[in-house]
Amino acid sequence: GSGWLKGDTVVTREPGGGIKIEGSWRVPAAVVEYGDASYLVGTDGAPMSLPFGARPGGHWYRVLGPALPPPTRTIAREGGAQFDAVAWGEPWPGGDVQDGIALIRTLNATPELLKQTSTGRIVDRIVAVDLSRYMRTESSELRLRTDMGGTIVWGSPIGQDAPGEVAVDVKLRNIA
Repeated sequence: GSGWLKGDTVVTREPGGGIKIEGSWRVPAAVVEYGDASYLVGTDGAPMSLPFGARPGGHWYRVLGPALPPPTRTIAREGGAQFDAVAWGEPWPGGDVQDGIALIRTLNATPELLKQTSTGRIVDRIVAVDLSRYMRTESSELRLRTDMGGTIVWGSPIGQDAPGEVAVDVKLRNIA
């Protein structure tokens, strides 16, 4: 599938030749950058296909540097040749992409970060969640990137408080 629908999908032909598709739509949440490729992903971290040659627009939050590549499935061709292709609609492996998306969702649900300031909304100044030090280093921290090239060390993922870190609500107030 394309990754745009999740769960069971029912396709029926309507009278007059129309086609009806029933299912749950996956909502885009961010663009994951892995290697030289960018992948639009839903709130569950599952990649969603785009038309050939298309690239996700610039208005999505970026999730940078996941530990693992996107989910793949092996495709068999005639003659027995096989290749791996992106498994559209399957959750990104490892859990770090989902943790980055959970942080993005928390930021966008925080009223103090949604307020308009002289330079715009605070939440709009944050452009990416950097996973490069998460799951690969002893510090295991998420970092936020800003539109001016700054870095905010967030720390542990939402719901996984680490000893010695301040609470999530305190971190949010400090950003605001």
